[in-house]
Amino acid sequence: MPKVSFTARWINAVNLPEKGQVDYFDERTTGFGMRVSSAGRKSWFAMYRHGGRLRRYTIGTYPGLGLADARDKAKSLLHDVAVGNDPAAEKQSNRAAAKFSELAEQYIELYAKPNKRSWEEDQRILNHDILPKWRNVRAQDIKRRDVINLLDNIVQRAPIQANRTLALLKKLFNWAISRDLLETSPCTQVKMPSKENQKDRVLSEDEIYIFWNRLASTSMSELTRLCLRFQLVTAQRKGEIVVAEWDNFDLKNG
Repeated sequence: MPKVSFTARWINAVNLPEKGQVDYFDERTTGFGMRVSSAGRKSWFAMYRHGGRLRRYTIGTYPGLGLADARDKAKSLLHDVAVGNDPAAEKQSNRAAAKFSELAEQYIELYAKPNKRSWEEDQRILNHDILPKWRNVRAQDIKRRDVINLLDNIVQRAPIQANRTLALLKKLFNWAISRDLLETSPCTQVKMPSKENQKDRVLSEDEIYIFWNRLASTSMSELTRLCLRFQLVTAQRKGEIVVAEWDNFDLKNG
């Protein structure tokens, strides 16, 4: 296993292996390393011994976790080992026990809120369609068949909403994998339950009800809410509404 001096330049320029993965160790911090895969994934880890056994602890992935922060985390982790703890075993135990509700809360707080303007819609889908079924289920116990059954129930009343639910689940489980909270996603190879034709797209009654009422609880201005409702009831394109003039409206006979 090669030892190198980790720098941002080296990390960005390191050659990918033709197949499999290669582990590199930092010359400055004993036990601190980076695994580079042929697919381009770069992940930080720490290696240590506990009870005579060699253990690996995945710290995070690059570039989401930078070099300085990863090195600090490795030092902190190796300090825990020095005083007798086994971080890898503790992490595995916590991961195995995590309920889906806990995973969903972490996704909303750590990913959706900081990165998605539509995070409230993610929360609504979770509360309405997913958590009532999986709240107390261990996240790692959810299988592909569970996902399909969930979508089959939704598609009967709101076909397009079933698509949105699957899209959210894929994002959530992939995020969990990137954080090393899960090993696999139960959404792999699950197809969208409903076909969407963009030219003939029509909102279902449930979707219209949700859209209309959810506008009241958003942080957007009252003018924006009125414009969106106007667009819904008139079925006009956004561009046509934006350039419309008062002469285009018949307020007496409307």
